[in-house]
Amino acid sequence: MNSLKEHAKYIDLYPADVTLGILASKYEYVSHTLNCKKIPTIGSVCRKSNTISPADDLKIKKLIFHRNGRVSIKTDKNLYFQFLNL
Repeated sequence: MNSLKEHAKYIDLYPADVTLGILASKYEYVSHTLNCKKIPTIGSVCRKSNTISPADDLKIKKLIFHRNGRVSIKTDKNLYFQFLNL
């Protein structure tokens, strides 16, 4: 987790596919709401994190670290995705 927090300090230097690759290697699942406009909660759509592939123009603005060990990302288009282990 510490290496991920270090990565978050310099998030603007890394392309989205590098950050998503790191998250996919640490977390088994990714969750999102139907419109992706708010942080996912219990009951949100969930799928395997190794199935994601970012759009070419996707930029990650922020990593949000939760107390329960989950990590959410906020994109430049204000979309939210949450990485978790069940």
